[in-house]
Amino acid sequence: MHFIPLLIVVSQFYLSSQTNPAQIIKVHENANVTMTCRLNMRQNSEARNSLASVPSLSSFNKIFDNNLSGNIILWYKDDTQVIGVNSISNDPQKYLIYQENYYTYQLILFNVRLESSGLYKCQNFTAKEENLFQLHVLVPPSRLRLSPSPQMPVADGTSVQFNCTSERAYPIPTFEWYKNDQLIQRSIGINNNNQTSSPSFSSSSILTLLLSPVDHDQILRCQVTNEASVHDTNVELKLDVLFKPIINISWNQKELPTMLTVIENTFETIHCVISANPPALANIEWYKNDQLIRGENQEQLKLNFTRLENIQRLTCKTRNTVGQSEASVNVDILYKPKLSMIEHITLNQGEKLVLRCLIDSNPFCHQIRWLHNQKEVLTQPCSLMNRTQTVSEYVIPHVYRIHSGKYTCEVKNWLNTGSNNRYEATTAVSTDVRIQYAPFILNSIKKLAVVENQDIITACVVDAYPKADITWFGPSEQRLSSFADEKMLNLTVISSKLHLPPSYSTMLGTYRCIAKNQYGQHEFSMHFQRPGLPDPPTQLQAINITHASFILTWQAAYDGGSNLIYHISLSGNRSEERQTNLNSIRFTDLNENSRYFVKIRSQNTLGFSDYSTSIVISTTEYPFAPDEFPTIQRAYYTVDGRRIRFHLSEIRSPLITKDQLCIQHYHIPSSTVETTDEYPSCIPLNSLQPSNDELEITTEENNVRLKLCLINQTDICSKSVSIPTGVGLSNDSSELILILIGAILGLCFVAALIGLFVCIQQRRRQTKSKSGSTDTLKPNSNGNHIDNFHATPVRVVDTNSCLYYPTQTPTMNEVRAHNSGLFYNPELPNSIYTIQEKKNSMCFDSGMPSTTSDNSDSACSQVLSSSDIDGHIANGFYDRSDGEHLVNGRLSSKKVLLPDIHHLFLGKYNGVTDIPPYTVGENHSTLRISSEEESGFSTPTKPHHGKKLVYEVVV
Repeated sequence: MHFIPLLIVVSQFYLSSQTNPAQIIKVHENANVTMTCRLNMRQNSEARNSLASVPSLSSFNKIFDNNLSGNIILWYKDDTQVIGVNSISNDPQKYLIYQENYYTYQLILFNVRLESSGLYKCQNFTAKEENLFQLHVLVPPSRLRLSPSPQMPVADGTSVQFNCTSERAYPIPTFEWYKNDQLIQRSIGINNNNQTSSPSFSSSSILTLLLSPVDHDQILRCQVTNEASVHDTNVELKLDVLFKPIINISWNQKELPTMLTVIENTFETIHCVISANPPALANIEWYKNDQLIRGENQEQLKLNFTRLENIQRLTCKTRNTVGQSEASVNVDILYKPKLSMIEHITLNQGEKLVLRCLIDSNPFCHQIRWLHNQKEVLTQPCSLMNRTQTVSEYVIPHVYRIHSGKYTCEVKNWLNTGSNNRYEATTAVSTDVRIQYAPFILNSIKKLAVVENQDIITACVVDAYPKADITWFGPSEQRLSSFADEKMLNLTVISSKLHLPPSYSTMLGTYRCIAKNQYGQHEFSMHFQRPGLPDPPTQLQAINITHASFILTWQAAYDGGSNLIYHISLSGNRSEERQTNLNSIRFTDLNENSRYFVKIRSQNTLGFSDYSTSIVISTTEYPFAPDEFPTIQRAYYTVDGRRIRFHLSEIRSPLITKDQLCIQHYHIPSSTVETTDEYPSCIPLNSLQPSNDELEITTEENNVRLKLCLINQTDICSKSVSIPTGVGLSNDSSELILILIGAILGLCFVAALIGLFVCIQQRRRQTKSKSGSTDTLKPNSNGNHIDNFHATPVRVVDTNSCLYYPTQTPTMNEVRAHNSGLFYNPELPNSIYTIQEKKNSMCFDSGMPSTTSDNSDSACSQVLSSSDIDGHIANGFYDRSDGEHLVNGRLSSKKVLLPDIHHLFLGKYNGVTDIPPYTVGENHSTLRISSEEESGFSTPTKPHHGKKLVYEVVV
């Protein structure tokens, strides 16, 4: 009876001691990790109390109480290593155990290493309760090794096993194998188990390759990454494969797999390209039609290809230590197709037409086209009857009237020499086919809008061979042939025009046109009615479908009595709505290999018709790679807006030459209704003269697009490029001329203002200099002393020993009347006084050595014209020179040398010991007499009060 409660209590105890899921901890190496262990002591205590409440289990409660009386907390690693008990660590350098409170313990791991990874357990040994911690120490791969087995080099066809090993990484890394940077295998590494009980952190990956000559010199790379990786870690190995020579025969730097095609009577150079490991020996042999060509042991062979030589096969042989190899090519001589066909054929309607076109071509033709009246009806590939001949047939089991006309067989082949000489050769032959048949009326619109009190005009178009008789009948079966006129449109088609007066506008109903010849007759009825809504167009079809364009055509239906505008809707890869009053429209700039849906409806003055049935149009594949056409770059309008300049990139395809290209420009209409179906012309590039690496075309339109096309196939073009209208277009350049004239006049006006300003400034400076140089020489109030002296001595070179101040010898009264003014010569720069050799001039020694006289100490060497020399000196007045005689002039004058300047100065002042100073205005031009201590120049001197006086003229 007591056993059942005991089981309940024990089950509760074990449920409380179940292990919680392990906590996942991920860290990098050298980090400190803290693990917090939280134990549910309170729940264990409640379990103990619940057990105590069972009287029949007193003995079990006693044991249970003893177990819970003291908690023992143990820390384990991987269930094998005891880290510590309670707060005691077995290795304090690596672990620290800390009790935060009664329920919480912490384990701190210092500087964890890769080997620290594992399962850590915190266990209450008494209560059987534990916490689990799974520690992952993340370490990126390192110490990679890549070893092949067998070792390199290996022979061609050897299976090699490559082992890539990472010595130390966690978690297990991913191994990626690359060959020449192309990924060939990706896998998770395999853990390498060691012989010890400690965990292994080494992993590896194995790659097996069957090596061939194409693998030689390629780089094999093993790249290892894991969750801890910051940068890619890899190791590389260069493959070394031994193989016999591999020979490729090339021509014009292009490899020839089996066939060499050349033009007759041309010299060509053939190359034998050899790849071998180890390298081939220097013994290359050439064979022509399996016969050795003696004396040709080089990689290059130059031959003259003629039909007489009959060269059909060329062979190159060589060998190395591994083995011997050879390569051969077949040789053909090219010529364009030769065709033959019956010239004239006449059949009755219903008979069978068989057209046979015999073809002889080399190289083999690649396309046969049959055309009827210049329209393609069949395209078929060539099928050989023998090496160069074939036959093409075009069969119509039962001919009809529409089968009459000119039939053409057109055959094309490529005269391709493997270089830029590639071009397409085309040959055509034609025959005339005549079919005798009953008349057929070509009209399709069975309704005619008739306006009251207006003429009625219509026509009946009949196709018949031989010619048919045409008769018109009215609603009452009355003949109307008198109102009809016939006109031949071509050899078989006749138009009978019916022109009825306004009186017939009230006679609505059915009118008939009947055509008859010996093979039969045909009748067509037309209902005359009042104007109304139009009918949808008929016979909607797409022609000239290319990779980027097609032309949509249709037949006009009943117009309702007024002009029609057609609304065309395009959908598919591109949606577009367009309008035109023509019976065809061209869609361009489409995507290749794409499907488009087109439908159309009519509009007259009274409203719209219903839409026609949609047709599906699929564009073809682009015959060239997108980058083979050169690109149009830097396209822009010129200043006058009537020319477009553009630059072309280099031609990158050997299949296209500049001679084959033309530039097509077309206008995108701004109006909603298109009124022209003119196909844009294509201008050959060779006809354009380059200027500054640019080409130029003339146009009178704006909103223009450009594209490059093949001259003989203008449906094969590059993508169109729009031209930015940087300059607005106009009918003439008068506005531009006015702008230029205004700009030039403005520049001239500014230049005139600048010139006027310069002249004014020069006049001001001249006036200021003149006024400044005419200041009066005034004696200083100090008497015998010189004050305010600021002049600078001037040395005269390359002149005579005298400095002349020319004078016009005025009277002393005139001098004093001018207030002793000092004048300068404005004709000379910088207001320099003229140094002249002129009569009636006064000369002072400048105190500078003379460059023209032997006597540098002479005080004067010129005769003075006036006896009042003292007056001149005292007043400092020297007239302006007339500029007649210059320095070192040739005028002769009587010269008297004065022995000493004292006789000139001191004598006039009756023995006065000092000469009063004179100052010239703001310019401080001073006649200076100073002591010898103040002058560095040698001049005549005389002791004065114990000093030598020096006389010096300073300007």
